[in-house]
Amino acid sequence: MEDALTAVGVPPQVIARPDAIAGMAPLQHARATVIKLHGDYLDVEAMRNTPTELAAYDPAMQDLLARVLDEYGLLVLGWSGEWDTALVRAIQNCPSRRYPTYWAAYRGRISPAARTLLAGRRGYLIPTDGADSFCTALRDKVSVLSAMADPPPTRAVAIATLKRSLAAGRRIDAFDQVNLATTRTIERLTTERYPVYLGGSTNDQLAAELERQLADYDTDTDLLTALAATATFHGGPGTDDLVLRSARRLAEPPRMTTTYQEVLADARRYPALRLVTAAGVAAVAAHREELLLPLLVQTSSSTLELNGDASLIWSLHPWRVFHTDIVLLMPQYQPGSQPRWPASRYLRASCRSALAEFTDDREYAAAFDRYEFLRGMLEINYTTAARAALGEFVARWGACTFDAGKSTISGRSYQPAASAATPSKPGRPMKPCASRLRKRRSSEIRLVAVRTEG
Repeated sequence: MEDALTAVGVPPQVIARPDAIAGMAPLQHARATVIKLHGDYLDVEAMRNTPTELAAYDPAMQDLLARVLDEYGLLVLGWSGEWDTALVRAIQNCPSRRYPTYWAAYRGRISPAARTLLAGRRGYLIPTDGADSFCTALRDKVSVLSAMADPPPTRAVAIATLKRSLAAGRRIDAFDQVNLATTRTIERLTTERYPVYLGGSTNDQLAAELERQLADYDTDTDLLTALAATATFHGGPGTDDLVLRSARRLAEPPRMTTTYQEVLADARRYPALRLVTAAGVAAVAAHREELLLPLLVQTSSSTLELNGDASLIWSLHPWRVFHTDIVLLMPQYQPGSQPRWPASRYLRASCRSALAEFTDDREYAAAFDRYEFLRGMLEINYTTAARAALGEFVARWGACTFDAGKSTISGRSYQPAASAATPSKPGRPMKPCASRLRKRRSSEIRLVAVRTEG
């Protein structure tokens, strides 16, 4: 027993002789204590085997046993209760019933003496298929309860745990972690914390409330967004469904049953937009652009505007989440510093921390530019409006034409901030973006923008 505990990092104190009791650490301060009532086979003088030897214990050992039975619960495994008369008496004489007694027995079969003893303790009989299966099941159940009781892990610990699960191929552990983080995030996104109606508010008041809500959304989704980006960058096809499922769940806020203002009601989809954006940028950073189609087009959520579901490329279109006229009134955007594409500016800043573990600033800028460009292609091809939500990359690259066969922008190869700046995985070279997008209506898709100064 002591060797097994030591092997898993819980070295116990061992009490095999009465004279060892005087120097033992208090039970409540020891990580584990092994008490050998019948001695140790390595110490022949302390061994107890015969009926006479088992009829009574040394007074010091008897007192220690009485303390254990009084102050702790009892789990009995593999004992008949027939021969150890001193132990039987100690259990019978214990006045306290503060803690429960459980008796695990093969198929629930115990001796008459054990049944009498169990009844006196008002204990519980647990049928088993054997000690090995019982102990293994008990360990697993205790581990689950411990995980459920744990407070949410810190961001760094959570990311490290997810990376270990992904590296070791423990998909179920990764699923449980991401799923629990998604559930906890959704539970915080309530109308009490994020009201959708302010009454007779002015646009400036509405903008100030929107800025507060967006900042709180960033805080509440920080851990989940980081996990989604990490799972995308370090994962693969076998774990992508973890992110897709989380995005779908987050994209379905409960339907509103009260009066609301569209600016605040539409902002409820921002947590999902932020997660999808971070995962999409991480996919580009990992040269996994093929994930954008299942993430943005093949994943769907319910909408208020349509009867049925719509793909995330439509329901999470930045223009549906951000009301530009109100966003530009937020206090952080002072007159003279208002961005041309406020949704792009805000998302670029808010998603940065989610990819901080595996991209530097230059790599992140390159990946974000490329993601916005590819998302625009999908928005044109897979939404009825056929309009792309342009981003800040346009200011750097000007008017552009996307040819399905050449991947060009302004007549030159499209490599925002140089493709070498984007981290890659061994053996996975960058492919032209056209090779990873499916087209429906034509062989040429045009993305038109106006070059801006500054």
